[in-house]
Amino acid sequence: MKASSYAAAIALALAALGMSAGYAAESQRNGDIAVAAKQALTAEMGDRAKDIKVTVDKRGYATLSGWAQGPKDVSKARLIVRKVPGVNKAFSSRVRMLNATDEHQDK
Repeated sequence: MKASSYAAAIALALAALGMSAGYAAESQRNGDIAVAAKQALTAEMGDRAKDIKVTVDKRGYATLSGWAQGPKDVSKARLIVRKVPGVNKAFSSRVRMLNATDEHQDK
């Protein structure tokens, strides 16, 4: 019975190592997609994308966060990221805008 306990422990340890290696590979892939998305933003928007960050989860869902100049930049960034291979959806609800709209500016 003792030998079977050791065998079970070894099997569990090997399974855990396999799962963690798979998770690491998936995390690396998601990180690569996020880097590609940020490069696409910089190529298309230049300096206007410098404060926008991109993360990608295992489903290929990209989340944009940070700061943008205005609503048009947020929409453009979301569209650019959505076109990156590996991105299935792009969300920008975490992007905040630096400039107030005309209706909120002092007159």
